[in-house]
Amino acid sequence: MVKAGLDGLESNSAVVIPGIANKAGALSAQLAPRSVVRKIAGL
Repeated sequence: MVKAGLDGLESNSAVVIPGIANKAGALSAQLAPRSVVRKIAGL
């Protein structure tokens, strides 16, 4: 985690998502309807 954050800092990235599973989850949250994301998040 720390290495990914520091690498992102060096490359001037605002958001760093380490790991393929985390990247897939972040992408699916952007593509899915908000109502589905809210149900999964428990809101």
